Amino acid sequence: MKKEQIDWQAYRKELLSSLSNERLWSLGCPSGENFHLENIADLEDEIAAIDRGDFDMILEKHEEFPELFDDCLLSDSDFPTTISNNPGEN
Repeated sequence: MKKEQIDWQAYRKELLSSLSNERLWSLGCPSGENFHLENIADLEDEIAAIDRGDFDMILEKHEEFPELFDDCLLSDSDFPTTISNNPGEN
């Protein structure tokens, strides 16, 4: 996955939505077992990374799950389209 293939503002918008949900869910958890606080910190770190242009940090963090970015791929990305049966066209 190349950072140029990702619409980082769309991904940031998804992170903000997740952050909002985590904040709401954290209100209903007992303080001793509130794993949502860790999720909030992770989301805030990713949002800050986008804001400072540190896209490599995010890609490294999620390198095992590139499908995480599927909804945020740019339409003119470098992904191969279909492979032609004509070798001269590949």
